[in-house]
Amino acid sequence: MLLKSASAFDNRAKGLKSRLKMFMEMKAIKKIEATRYTVSVAANGGLQSIQVDQEKLTAEFIRRQIVVSPDGDKIREAIAAGNAVEGAVLIC
Repeated sequence: MLLKSASAFDNRAKGLKSRLKMFMEMKAIKKIEATRYTVSVAANGGLQSIQVDQEKLTAEFIRRQIVVSPDGDKIREAIAAGNAVEGAVLIC
């Protein structure tokens, strides 16, 4: 019963939020300030996504990276062979 009630409140909140957003967009209102809260409508941030076909790019647009990371398999083999590996221990 409690889960059903919580779900109903959640759906009601989503509906109110959606209608408030629609109203604010229709009236070109960016922000509503009240004594206890502020509501604003903002666009998604960040850069615009791009679709890349790496095979067709020229060298000018390719970034080369060198990745340095521990070789976990080699460390496990060394420890299993009885060798101490400074900076690494097996976790039980």
